[in-house]
Amino acid sequence: MKTYLIALAAILLAMVIGNSYIMISKDGIADNYAAAHKAIADIKQETTTAHLWVEETISGHQHATFNDFWHSMEKVDAWIDLLAQLHAQDGVGGQGMIDAVGRLRGFIKSFRSTALKRELNAEKSIPDEVSDLELDIEFDAEFKEIIDICGGLDHSLDLSKTEAIAPFRIANITLITLGLLGVMAVFLSIWRAWQKRIHED
Repeated sequence: MKTYLIALAAILLAMVIGNSYIMISKDGIADNYAAAHKAIADIKQETTTAHLWVEETISGHQHATFNDFWHSMEKVDAWIDLLAQLHAQDGVGGQGMIDAVGRLRGFIKSFRSTALKRELNAEKSIPDEVSDLELDIEFDAEFKEIIDICGGLDHSLDLSKTEAIAPFRIANITLITLGLLGVMAVFLSIWRAWQKRIHED
């Protein structure tokens, strides 16, 4: 009987340890993907803010300057770096993350360049309105591309997260199933041993 109880305790302990490891691993993955989603949301927010700073500065808003734009873009760079770091260290997002980060950096570079041209044009004694109109169209198009890339990356991360967590869910179900079968086997053995003892008595 003692042997059966030890086997039962071992099975239950293995289930607890195994499921604890699985839950910790799943939580770690979920935390990394949550950080990536937050970074994307902040990129969209800061890029939108930067876009507004340029428009308000050119329109003559007294509390807006191009320095505000550059400050917002520094934050955007930091969030993009975080996305790259999450992929490099933990594999978050897979190849889709690498591609999206590369495209983001490219459009952010163009976005900055167009903003600088608008700044230089605004600083002229007589700004070129035609030139600024063309730059404004280009600026808006680059802004839209950045937001679209972020939206696509958000969706891609959802799919990647599901794929990353799937093996742990399968392992969890498998471990519980095997554990329950083991417990049933132990109880069945105990019952048979008990029946045998009764008959022998």
